[in-house]
Amino acid sequence: MTQNCSENRESARGRVEMLEQHLRDLVGNAATPVYVKSRELTDELDCSVKELGSIWPTVQNRENSLQVEKWGKSSGITWQVTTADGGAE
Repeated sequence: MTQNCSENRESARGRVEMLEQHLRDLVGNAATPVYVKSRELTDELDCSVKELGSIWPTVQNRENSLQVEKWGKSSGITWQVTTADGGAE
């Protein structure tokens, strides 16, 4: 069963780990970067854009298997997500 923001509201760490796991699932073994916007993830993760917006910087700055970078701001921030080594995990 997939956790969501509603289940993790009391735990900032839980929300961060939930987003990281979802991003790992999206990136999978992709050879190219995956681009996402918070508003595209809100339904899947049962989070508001504001909740996800507060989590992204933490995910971006944590030591993990993901590389997260801000890309473009037209109609919302787009995030580029790859594995830390730039290729498949």
